[in-house]
Amino acid sequence: MEQQWRVFIAIPLPEEVKKWIQVRMNSFVIPTNQLFKRITDPRDYHITVQFLGDVEISRIAEIEARMQLAVQRLSPFWLQLSEWDTFGRRDAPKVLWYGTQGNLQVLTELHHHVTAQMHMSGFLPEDRAYHPHITTARQYKGEGEFDLIGMERVITGGGHDEDPVLTLSRPEWQVDRIVLYRTRMGQRPMYEVVAEALLAP
Repeated sequence: MEQQWRVFIAIPLPEEVKKWIQVRMNSFVIPTNQLFKRITDPRDYHITVQFLGDVEISRIAEIEARMQLAVQRLSPFWLQLSEWDTFGRRDAPKVLWYGTQGNLQVLTELHHHVTAQMHMSGFLPEDRAYHPHITTARQYKGEGEFDLIGMERVITGGGHDEDPVLTLSRPEWQVDRIVLYRTRMGQRPMYEVVAEALLAP
């Protein structure tokens, strides 16, 4: 049986954006007892476009070609971090994530092109609506109820002005590529880039 990789298509984040999120996670979420079972390694921060699942290694070239077709008529566009939010119960969320703002229309168009191309290769899109986000933690395990509003108040309430990274406005960045990540369970970082497709300049 041919070896398989678990793969997904995503938008990678620049290092400065990863650092911005990491500083907030390290400085506020964990010390204020907003505890989660799994904290995302900052090197693994990304915005998922489509999860493909377990595929034979021989199909990676086909997927990469489809990725190239999906972005060939799209130009680079700008995104910016928005707000914290959660999936699951508000008092005991399954996922803590950071949202995006900016040119969401083009992001939605990108998602549509990618899923259409992957459908031609037999990868079905998810039934639920596309909700772009950056996962930062999973499975809340704190003793009390999770307090998202309180966490945001701590983050924006001052008292940390000595750290210049914390005083910056939410970073924005230009999306100029999509990548195919391979999942390496139990390793850090867990995701490895195995293919990419550049948006047209």
